[in-house]
Amino acid sequence: VAIPTTLDERRKGLIDNLRSASAANFDKTYVDQQVAAHEEALTLHRGFSDKTDAPALAEHARTVLPKIEAHLQRARALQTSLAG
Repeated sequence: VAIPTTLDERRKGLIDNLRSASAANFDKTYVDQQVAAHEEALTLHRGFSDKTDAPALAEHARTVLPKIEAHLQRARALQTSLAG
């Protein structure tokens, strides 16, 4: 497996969004990105959690799922507090 040494266009765009966010909107932009990233990670790990052809990967996914879920809950709480 080749490990990337540069960011893809999507992640470059996320960084550009942070760089261009005003001081007043930076926290909201960052937290919105974190919620989306954790939702994506949760979906990915749920998909791997029952891979019978890769038991080590499935076990790892099952191990980290509760941590990702907890992080997502905290990110959503921050998102709510910034909106209110």
